[in-house]
Amino acid sequence: MTRSPRPISRLPLVLLLSIENTSDSSLHRRSLKDIKGISGIQAVRIIEQRVGDKAITLVASNTKEYIGQAARRNRAWKVLNGRSPIQPDELQNQPLIVLSENASHVLGLKAGDSISLPTATGVHDFKVRAVVVDYSSELGTGFIDRRFYVRCGKTKPLTPSICISTIEQTRRG
Repeated sequence: MTRSPRPISRLPLVLLLSIENTSDSSLHRRSLKDIKGISGIQAVRIIEQRVGDKAITLVASNTKEYIGQAARRNRAWKVLNGRSPIQPDELQNQPLIVLSENASHVLGLKAGDSISLPTATGVHDFKVRAVVVDYSSELGTGFIDRRFYVRCGKTKPLTPSICISTIEQTRRG
């Protein structure tokens, strides 16, 4: 007798998809929002950013949505240095950057320090808001709000990130 698969758990999942910036891209985003289980879509840009003679991974996103979703899923950053918790709108309101622990070590920076990011429109200064546990890049990661990314003259279109709220896993047998 063959048994049908049965759900064993519901897990939150963040899925990054790259959608080309075409005239159809907003249509793709609207279509994706209609899929059951997708809780939100946000634009994300991930680049290698030079800081002096070092490089880190720079992530620019709608930080209010990102931090808010993480808190709702009980996945907020663990703050190692700086005030905790990081409020969802903090990075939108002023030029702040959150550094991963390894970026903090590589760059020799801690909460309250300043970091200068060279861009096509000149050097832009950010204050380090916090140092957090994050393993997304071996280079170390800096997180800024997309508003400041655009102000820095980094005008490449942002890649949509889709947060799928739940997904059913199944097992056989």
